[in-house]
This record gives sequence, structure tokens and C-alpha cells, in this order.
Amino acid sequence: MTLQSPWVSCKKGYFCGNTCGNMQRSRRKKVYASVQFYGMHWMLNVVTEAEGFPAAVLLRTIVATEGVEMMQQRRGRTEHLTDGPAKIAQALALDKRWNGTNLCASEADIFIEKAKPVLNAQIATSPRVGLGKTPEPWLSKPWNFSLVGVDPKF
Repeated sequence: MTLQSPWVSCKKGYFCGNTCGNMQRSRRKKVYASVQFYGMHWMLNVVTEAEGFPAAVLLRTIVATEGVEMMQQRRGRTEHLTDGPAKIAQALALDKRWNGTNLCASEADIFIEKAKPVLNAQIATSPRVGLGKTPEPWLSKPWNFSLVGVDPKF
């Protein structure tokens, strides 16, 4: 089985795994999976920068085109399956086994695949949520990106 979103494919209905925080995010030159455990939830980060520069993108929502029934079983519901970082991890049975996976290797069980181009007009931005007492200008920076017209309750 392959699970697909506009950006991600995943065989066997799984996603990625554990991390050692910034160390994992800064050690690779390719695009790798880095999953962090925040309190009680796993969350997937896609490492995006060269070795020595700790930068990653936290996946906050995916739209599944395959494997939906399996996700519904894992989440115990039929809606709001993958509209949050922890929900993605639960729906995809994400755990530390997938940490460090090369997301550019199409032979891997999870990988990023090329999708149709997205026009700038199809991308919406908003400030990131959950920053608490973060001062301006960081509090209001448009660091959340989403596709216009995609149902967020999936």
C-alpha cells in the first residue's frame, strides 16, 4: 500500500520516527525524517537544510489519497484524521523506527515524491499557532502555509 499526499508517499501506511532534536535536524545534506516526541505525541519534521544547519519543516496537515481506512482504525474516527502534527503521527503509526529515513530515496518505505506544481495563488499563509509569549515580530510572521480549498477536517 502507498499513502500519498500532494508531497509525501508512504508504503505500509507508516510515516517516520524518533529524533535527537537539533542533532538529527543538522546532520544530513539530503532530506531526512526527524520525529520528535513532545510530551505524549510524536511529530514529524522534514529536515531541509545542509549538514550543520538545524532547520526542518514540521508537517501540520496531510491529505491522504490512500490508506484512509487504516488511518480511521488507528485514530478511532472518520474525520479529523490528519489535521494536526500529532494526528498525522497517530494516523500513520509514526514512531522512532522511521527516524533518519532518506525521504529522497524512492525505494524507501516513505519518501517525498514530485507532485503537480502549486501556483502562488493556491498557497495561503498565516501566523503560527501555539507560540505563547513569543515577542513580535516573530509572533505574527506568516510561518504557516496551506493550500487554498483543501478541506482541513480530513
